[in-house]
Amino acid sequence: MEISVSTAARIAKCSPDTVTRWIEEGAIEAWRISKRGWWRIDRASLGRYLERQLEKTESENNANSARNSRAARSF
Repeated sequence: MEISVSTAARIAKCSPDTVTRWIEEGAIEAWRISKRGWWRIDRASLGRYLERQLEKTESENNANSARNSRAARSF
């Protein structure tokens, strides 16, 4: 299913400029639909990207929790 940049931004709770940056970085699959530069985004690709970001954030939070736990024990 294809979605617009604005719809992707609402799903991801970010600005359309951020979604466009993800497209330009190759993080999500999209294609231009006009010479004016409008994009259509593969919704599944957006979902995979957001899932990877969530996993990355969770693993960073777990690493920080372990680090904080060790620091608290040292006092």
